[in-house]
Amino acid sequence: MTTAAIVWNGSVYIGEAGSGKTAADKIGEVVDADFAWDLDMVEVTSRDSEGHKEYLPGLDGGSLTVNCNYLKGDTAGQTALADAFAAKTKIALRVNWDDNGDNNGYGRYCDGYVTSMPISASVGDKVNLRFGFQPTGVITDDFDSA
Repeated sequence: MTTAAIVWNGSVYIGEAGSGKTAADKIGEVVDADFAWDLDMVEVTSRDSEGHKEYLPGLDGGSLTVNCNYLKGDTAGQTALADAFAAKTKIALRVNWDDNGDNNGYGRYCDGYVTSMPISASVGDKVNLRFGFQPTGVITDDFDSA
C-alpha cells in the first residue's frame, strides 16, 4: 500500500494575539518547527486503588521551537518575533504542515510569548536563529481544513 504521508510543505506564521488561524505574517527561512502539545496527568491513587496507580487528565499546554536561517530584513517575521520578545508581547503563532505558500493550510495555532531567541554562527557557515515560544491558553489543531 502506498503511504498517504506528506512531506512538510508548510510555513510558520505570526500575527496579533487572537488572530489564531488567520495569522498571516510568514516567518522567513524556517528550517524546522517542533510544536509539542502535552497533557498533565494528575495522580489520584488512593487506598481504594487496589494496588494500582490511577490518573486523571489535568491541564494541557505545550511549547514550540522554530529554527531559521537568519534573514536580514524579514521585518514581518523574524524581526517582529525579536520585537515581541523584547517587549514581552503576546502574539499569535500558526504552524502549517502543508499550505503551498499561504496561511490557509492545516496545522496548529495558539497565542503565546517568545521565550528565547538564541543566535549561533561559526566561521564559514550560515547564521542560525532559533525562537522558543510558550503557548498560553487554548492550543488548536486544524488538521483537515485544507
